[in-house]
Amino acid sequence: MTEIERINQAIDEFAAAIKKRMAEKYYEGYRGWDGDYSADDLCYEIGDDAAEMLGTANYHKEAVDIGARAMMLWHRQKAME
Repeated sequence: MTEIERINQAIDEFAAAIKKRMAEKYYEGYRGWDGDYSADDLCYEIGDDAAEMLGTANYHKEAVDIGARAMMLWHRQKAME
């Protein structure tokens, strides 16, 4: 497998994990990912998740949560272009 294929595979796997997490949160009743929740709060939560990752060996959940929040910020900015 080439490096670009490994990159693409990792991105696909990470995107699938984000989709799964977003669906879980949706079915738990969370809404507002695309605008109702403040961008500042999303940024603070990314920082909180990153801090939780320090010193832990298993941080997949936090990494996925960071990715999901980064996607939300990216989507909002893109919609404003």
